[in-house]
Amino acid sequence: MAGEPVVGSPGLVIELLLITRKFFWGTSMNLLNSRTTILAAMLGTAAMAGCDSIKSTDESPTIARPAATVVINGSVTGLSATRPIELQIVTTNNGLNSGTKTVSFRGTEILKFGAVEVGAGYTITIAKNPVGRACTIANGSGTATANVDNVSVTCIPDGTPLYSLTANIAPALSAAPPEGFAVTLTTEEGSETISPTMGQTSVTFELPVYYPHGLPTFNYTVTASNTVGGTTNKCAVTNPTGSLIHVDGATETDVTNVTVASCLYTISAVAQYAAPPGGAPSAMGAGGLQLGLRSQLTGEIVVQAPVINAYGATAVAFPGTFPSNSSALYEVVVQSHPAGQYCIVQGGGMAQLVTAQANVTAQVRCRNVPVEANQLKGVYQLDTPPIQEVTGQDVPVGAVLPEPRVQTRNFIAFFPNGTFIYGTHHATATAGVEHGFYSYNPGASTLGFQVWTDTNGNPLDFSGAAPPTGTTFSGDFLTAFLPVSRTAGISGRAGYTEAFSFTTFRYGPPGNVTATNVIKTAGAAGMPGRLSMTFGTASSTNLNPTWTLTEPVTTPGQIQGAWTDAENKRVFVYNRTTFYGFHAGVNGAPNLQDACFTILDATVAEGYYSRRGGDTGCMGAITTTAGGDPGDGLTNVGTVDVPNATTTNTTAPLIPGFAGRLPGAITNSVLSPSPIRFKVVAGNPDTLTIQNTLNDNPIGAPVVFTRTTTY
Repeated sequence: MAGEPVVGSPGLVIELLLITRKFFWGTSMNLLNSRTTILAAMLGTAAMAGCDSIKSTDESPTIARPAATVVINGSVTGLSATRPIELQIVTTNNGLNSGTKTVSFRGTEILKFGAVEVGAGYTITIAKNPVGRACTIANGSGTATANVDNVSVTCIPDGTPLYSLTANIAPALSAAPPEGFAVTLTTEEGSETISPTMGQTSVTFELPVYYPHGLPTFNYTVTASNTVGGTTNKCAVTNPTGSLIHVDGATETDVTNVTVASCLYTISAVAQYAAPPGGAPSAMGAGGLQLGLRSQLTGEIVVQAPVINAYGATAVAFPGTFPSNSSALYEVVVQSHPAGQYCIVQGGGMAQLVTAQANVTAQVRCRNVPVEANQLKGVYQLDTPPIQEVTGQDVPVGAVLPEPRVQTRNFIAFFPNGTFIYGTHHATATAGVEHGFYSYNPGASTLGFQVWTDTNGNPLDFSGAAPPTGTTFSGDFLTAFLPVSRTAGISGRAGYTEAFSFTTFRYGPPGNVTATNVIKTAGAAGMPGRLSMTFGTASSTNLNPTWTLTEPVTTPGQIQGAWTDAENKRVFVYNRTTFYGFHAGVNGAPNLQDACFTILDATVAEGYYSRRGGDTGCMGAITTTAGGDPGDGLTNVGTVDVPNATTTNTTAPLIPGFAGRLPGAITNSVLSPSPIRFKVVAGNPDTLTIQNTLNDNPIGAPVVFTRTTTY
């Protein structure tokens, strides 16, 4: 019975409560004592009577309180963020995880060894020193009675030989250094900046470099700049980066091959004649070629080059020199063409010095304007092409898809001057622009293309010799839908068992491809014009795909239709049935925008539109019937807005403030983009003006297009 709790009768509990209340009410101690005596006697009697019959029902097991824990932390100094140190911690009397653990730390990290129980012993030692460093530990052992944060690791250079880096300064720059001139060395050890004075031909940094015995290599970067009035300009540095590592038997020396070449740059151009395949060279037409340098930020001509009167390989420079900074964004434009000839600038003409490390030389190519009979005009939209088989496939040779065809979002614009722009968006990752010359021979039914700008293929080398014949490029202009599989049907169409894919043609220099069986059909009443062509042999197969292109629907007095600008450097298409707008340009950096437009009433001559993404459904498969054409397989390719017209070119520099794209791409950091104003002016032909706005106020220069048809 001893040790067992006893529960009294209800009457005894009430009596106890009464006694407690009287105690607090000030009842005399005598009365309290007498009642306490009575209560004790009664409790004793009850306990004897109920010892074996009344017991506690609370028999739950008890849970031990967790042991208290503390953490062990510390710091490291003298260690770079590149080369880690390995530390070993041994803990004893630590119920959590007694034993040995190895951890690795870099110079930018806090030493964290984890939690241990209060009273645990710990010992921290160096398991492996980092390359190029000898390290010691302070307060590396003890008993953790509270949080430990005084463990410190100090690292100093070991016996690895140290060397210096010297940056040479070009004589002209040394003789007249610009305001705020500075040279900076950055390594894993930190950075150091030196401001050279006039006449100083080199700077040697105190921050050393070394050749580590083992990976990783020691990397360094040298940059130079000058600051004037709050604007920082970038200077050109030759051999600005390097990677050092110890090589057995090699001689290790100071780094002396770095040179700050200049803080000012030149912009020039090379003008050459681009004869069509099999054509003869031509002399420059009367009046010569006048080039201008236009600011992409203001739209103004900054300077003109001297008139070029003859083609050649020698660069002609624009007057003066130019600094490199975030505003140094220019476009080489042709202000006047030689008589009877038309000239274009490779790559859209962008001459940006935003990320400059060298002078800029633009490549200009000219060709005789074709005679009227050999001119093409208008904008065409690529249909899903029919398929021509050679052997071994289910689709008969020459079979064509049933009408109406499903249209892609690939558009080509032809200009009477002999140039074309082709914009493609069959996949977001490969959206892009091609630009160059065409040569159309209606008698022979041939159409040749000479590509001078190809944004989503391998870049063509126009700096000297043409690419070797047979070189394969992956630009989308030289691709077509081809059957490569018998498993998926052509967009689900019954009776066709081949799947769509893309392949690459081989072009000869300098990027030529020729289509045959070219048939141009003028638009009849209520019917669009059409262009059909068959391309040559593909690189990996003997199939000959045929492209069929139709003119987009055009409605006079409305925004719906196809449009081009006066410089023949932009094409814009809007389809109010499918809600999408398409723009491709070579006005500066080649650019492409393909997006859904919300227009309250697209049938009126003027109003506003706003861009919206592909999640609204209008960027899916485009159909041309209401009766269930299954689509073109291009579902969810997404909205694109790429100033350099390729989403896969990771080496292309980001162009800040790029103003070449179609208005509507500018966004506010807080609010949604402002609506974009459009205005159609009826005429012969109509004109379309697109004006960007911010908070309902016009910003930037308007873009003016002219409606384009083949008739």
